[in-house]
Amino acid sequence: MTRFQFFLVLALLFTSPALAAVEIVDGDTLRIDGERVRLWGFDAPESRQMCRIADREEPIGNEAKAALRSILAAGSLRCQVRQQHD
Repeated sequence: MTRFQFFLVLALLFTSPALAAVEIVDGDTLRIDGERVRLWGFDAPESRQMCRIADREEPIGNEAKAALRSILAAGSLRCQVRQQHD
């Protein structure tokens, strides 16, 4: 994750005026009140994506999802629509 992307996520974490159910789908996708939302400016591995590192298959998709989970655990989430489609 670049420094810009990190600060973008932090900007999204300010207090939201409404409460919503948030589920982390993968490293760049959330489900907010049942609606699938892609994070703008992010390109993370899909949740089941594997990568060969030093002759071993590593679950990098799970790592991306865990990283987003730890970022979002720091506070509230505020969303702003940038574009309608990915």
